[in-house]
Amino acid sequence: MRLGLKGVHAKSPDDGNRAPTRVPLFPSCILEKMSLATRGSLYGMRPLLRLGTRIGEAFERNWATCQQLADEGTQSDPTRVETLLNWPAESAGNSADGTPLPRVQNAIWRKVAKVAATNLDLQIRNLPSSNPVQLAWVNSDGNSTVFANVIPTELYKLTNQELHSAASVCLGLPNPVCTPHIGTNVVRRATEDEEDDDDEADRPRRGDTVDPFGFRASTCVQQGGAWKERHDRFARCIVEMMQFAGMKARTEPRNVVNQHVPARLLRDLTMEDRAQWHRRLQGAIPDVAYTDPGHGREMIVELKCINMGPSRYDSREATSLRAAVNKREQQLYQEYLIKLRKKDIALLHTPDGEVGPLERGFTSAVSREDFQGWALGFYNEQSDGLAKLPVMLADAQIARWQSRFGRDPTDQQRSWLVNKIRTDIAMLGTKLNAQVIIKNLQNMHAKSLPPTGARARLELEYQDWARLQGRGPHTGGPKDRLVGWRMW
Repeated sequence: MRLGLKGVHAKSPDDGNRAPTRVPLFPSCILEKMSLATRGSLYGMRPLLRLGTRIGEAFERNWATCQQLADEGTQSDPTRVETLLNWPAESAGNSADGTPLPRVQNAIWRKVAKVAATNLDLQIRNLPSSNPVQLAWVNSDGNSTVFANVIPTELYKLTNQELHSAASVCLGLPNPVCTPHIGTNVVRRATEDEEDDDDEADRPRRGDTVDPFGFRASTCVQQGGAWKERHDRFARCIVEMMQFAGMKARTEPRNVVNQHVPARLLRDLTMEDRAQWHRRLQGAIPDVAYTDPGHGREMIVELKCINMGPSRYDSREATSLRAAVNKREQQLYQEYLIKLRKKDIALLHTPDGEVGPLERGFTSAVSREDFQGWALGFYNEQSDGLAKLPVMLADAQIARWQSRFGRDPTDQQRSWLVNKIRTDIAMLGTKLNAQVIIKNLQNMHAKSLPPTGARARLELEYQDWARLQGRGPHTGGPKDRLVGWRMW
């Protein structure tokens, strides 16, 4: 079908090879008036606009509005036209040589939307640096809004409180979960064991109360282990995804550090003292170890989940996406060496200024290139190292299926798998971050805390495993794990 001012050339399916019929868009009297107004030319929008109709006047007004919204002016010289909106209204939708351009309306509104987004960005960045809207806008990335773009299946389902918390944090609005607790003193400190494993807080001062945005509720360390549960579940789920893709991975690889403890020291300790010694060494155990499918070396990973506070989210440093989590990621290697050095001094009595057995053994066995830091932020933004994980997992899973079925995926299939894994990780972070605020608020007033024993941990591990195994028919659900790959 070909469209023009004079009419539409259409071909009926039953016409065979006959010439196409002509269906006029305008009555003949209107076409004659257009020809007289333009001296016989029906080029562009000029014939319609020269008639002085209400439709023509409305088009001219809307065209000028689009130019204004897109910060464009009218260029009367066709040789100097740069964009689609530089044209005067009578030449809209055509190139300089008179050729009709495709998808003009789509291109125009993309331009208008881009200018509107730029203006909104400038308005928000001009807000005070402590404004919650500005903090959320500057620090959020694509993973922060994933929850708004997914279908709430079993894997991606959020409770009402989790959804309220995730949406308010992403937009910088007051958190409805915190509303009943505003003004309540931040109380019920964690035990020493729980604090040892969670060193990310800007510690609330005595007398601090719950704020409307959940900032202090996320930074306080409450009894009940909300921080530790988020950290451990996130690391465990990532390892399960690696294992699902055929990679060799494990959480808390104790042999990375324990193998460097002098045997004579442990030989002289009783069983009770040895258990106490290993408990004190717990803080120096890495979070994840996995074998990279590319070069085949074992990678050691330290995971940190940062919360809202001035030491982590400094508005003066938020000049690019993921500024806070990337800064935290870059600190983890030296911080881990300092942690080993402190363990050497406290447990192995290494003199100051000397390198102890833990630090020396770790640096000799693990190079800087084989150490990775992952950081998950308050706004569910991910550091660069963590953001690269979906591509590696997708490549590992593709290689596994290639070796099994002997067929290569298309670029579209690979892109779909990367996006699916990225969505899985982003939704996991969204859910766990929301649970930290919710559980900390609950534990401030709870007289009896929820069970934290082995049975409760096993139940959480089973729930995470069940969600991972039942991720829907396209990635291999419980009924047929091959659906989605057989199309290769």
